Amino acid sequence: MKEIEVFSERTRCRLINMSDLETIHVLHSLQQSAEYNTLGIPENIEQTKSIIEPWIVDNNLDDK
Repeated sequence: MKEIEVFSERTRCRLINMSDLETIHVLHSLQQSAEYNTLGIPENIEQTKSIIEPWIVDNNLDDK
């Protein structure tokens, strides 16, 4: 997996991985997030998993 991280004084950004599933699901389930999330509120954590799995696969592809 690519290890890409960007740091600032108050923020750390990195590529997502499967260990982020629960946190992403909680955030996507918030009504406040739904206003800006075109995917809508997921029905369950498995739906969130099916959304983020392709992102993780894409992040792991070698750029050739």
